[in-house]
Amino acid sequence: MASAATANTSSPTATQAEELPTSIRRLLHTMPELAQRFKASQAQQRPQQSILTASPMNFSFTTTQGSGSPAVQTLVIQHAGEGTVQWHATTDAGWLSLSPPSGSYTGTVILSMTNHALGAGLYVGTVTVSASNAQTISIPVSLTVTAAPTPPAF
Repeated sequence: MASAATANTSSPTATQAEELPTSIRRLLHTMPELAQRFKASQAQQRPQQSILTASPMNFSFTTTQGSGSPAVQTLVIQHAGEGTVQWHATTDAGWLSLSPPSGSYTGTVILSMTNHALGAGLYVGTVTVSASNAQTISIPVSLTVTAAPTPPAF
């Protein structure tokens, strides 16, 4: 009875076992030591997840109509973890430019306003940083355009 309990606790997980041919599943079930080695080898084969961080986690631009672009701002992207990571930065804001839009490991992205014909108002968007095998980061961005001052009447 005790050996049956040991065999069950050393068996591969249900998902791992379902992927194996029947003959190998039976063998692993009857040989607890082999099943334990199988589980260890499966754990080593799992790809390690890269960890991306971004700083700062939000951006705010302010400008006045007709006065030109506000100062550029810098997004810092850092990679922690093992292996190579290729990240990509995109935005859904038509008035925002990202340079460079991609890189490896740690890098910086310059955010700048590109549309000088915007009317007064609040504009919002998102910068998204993504990489394969890493969690996507969403960073809110806002642009406040104030109305140009009215010239005095003569």
